[in-house]
Amino acid sequence: MIKQEFTVPYNPEQNGMAERLNRTLVEMTRCMLSESKMDKTFWCEAMLTAVDILNVLPRASSPNLSPFEMVFKRKPFMDMMRVFGSLCYAHIPKQNRNKLEPSGLRCTLLGYARQHIAYRLLNTATGKVFVSRSVTFVETAVEQTRYEDTPIVIDVLGDGDDMQDPRDHAISDEGTCTSVPRSPIMTPNSTVPMDRPTGAVTTRQSSTPGRDGEQEWNVRPARKKQAIKRYEQEFFNLRRGTFNLDDYDASYATQYCLSAEEDGESASTYSQVLESKYKDDWIRAMKSEIQALTQHDTWTLQDLPSDKRSIGCKWVFRIKRKPNGEIVKFKARLVAKGFSQRPGVNYFETFAPVARKESIYVAIAHAAEQDLIMENIDVDTAFFYGEVKEEIYMDQPDGFVDKQHRDKKCLLNKALYGTKQAAREWNFRLNAHLESQGFTRTSADLCVYVRQSDTQFSLVIIHVDDLMLFARTQEHIDDIKRALKTEFSIKELGKLK
Repeated sequence: MIKQEFTVPYNPEQNGMAERLNRTLVEMTRCMLSESKMDKTFWCEAMLTAVDILNVLPRASSPNLSPFEMVFKRKPFMDMMRVFGSLCYAHIPKQNRNKLEPSGLRCTLLGYARQHIAYRLLNTATGKVFVSRSVTFVETAVEQTRYEDTPIVIDVLGDGDDMQDPRDHAISDEGTCTSVPRSPIMTPNSTVPMDRPTGAVTTRQSSTPGRDGEQEWNVRPARKKQAIKRYEQEFFNLRRGTFNLDDYDASYATQYCLSAEEDGESASTYSQVLESKYKDDWIRAMKSEIQALTQHDTWTLQDLPSDKRSIGCKWVFRIKRKPNGEIVKFKARLVAKGFSQRPGVNYFETFAPVARKESIYVAIAHAAEQDLIMENIDVDTAFFYGEVKEEIYMDQPDGFVDKQHRDKKCLLNKALYGTKQAAREWNFRLNAHLESQGFTRTSADLCVYVRQSDTQFSLVIIHVDDLMLFARTQEHIDDIKRALKTEFSIKELGKLK
């Protein structure tokens, strides 16, 4: 039996390993903010950079290997590491500037992109965060970046949309060239002006006598919007699970109502099923699930060895509906409580690839150009086809305990939903089948398979248990489906939509 325990308030030593790591990250974050003279607003960027640094440094437990090397089996690429908060200049493409404008944009380094081999930079003039690869650094100088009241667009969860061009606007060669005096954005002994306008700015020559070159500014007033405060509030709302519906489109109200109705009728535990008005429907759904598990020889009842621990399991219930809210099916799924598995004991590797969206877009575009046939299929109870190599003991499911062997545990033969390695083992099984049928896995995307000859071209894209099929003729599509049916139970979903 696994018992959940909580630490006593103000006693971090009871969760020493996690608290020590938190302390290290906070200390690194504090030092980087202090050394770079950056505002506390950028604590999240600093902490993400601290994590990147820790991942490439050896640990006391492994003095010769960094966490990066242990996971990826190669040395990290250190040439990209730069001083956090340092002054830098991002290259401005020729298409976004004229010949007389600077070729670099003054920025501050915030860290490293999550999904690109590039840097996350802060445009010190606009407060916008963007991603760029062509950057020149001045690591001996730091930008004193303090944004208190000026809205800043910070994309913490992603890499931003401004990846290629650090300038938002295109330069027009039409009209006359006017010289716009620009005051320094920041100096080592000054901070950013708080009254900087964020609206559109137009210039015209003043009709009032004055100094040469003096211009009159027509400035649209900036909106009083605290963007950074709003962002932080939404970040904490994610943890609390609270949102203001005023921020969302009212057209989704019908979907909210249907979801609320479904949640009210769905059960979350076996005891709730017994009290539900749909009790008979739920029990039939559970019996159908147990029957499928039995057909796949998912487990064998065994005595639990004295040196082993069993993991729990639970029922997950869901009502499938039509768009108008009519009930189509009662679905019951038995899942293992994989969070209680122990690494190195009853699981090792867990990675399983899924198709990249770029691969799907390219495949659909190619199919449209070449007039290929596109179909979609789903593999029923896909994870049950994966073979488990580790010893995993699981409690018997509620409502289906063997009365003659109540004390026995389920020794898993197949990868049950919820186990750590389930997706990985299923992917191994499907990969072996496709390769036996003459398909070749591409190096660019591990979930894209190609089979090509003088007379046919076939393409299969995998997203967990959903398969997208592409071929020149319906005969080739049917050939792929017939081969899959010899190994798996599939559901044909028709033309790709």
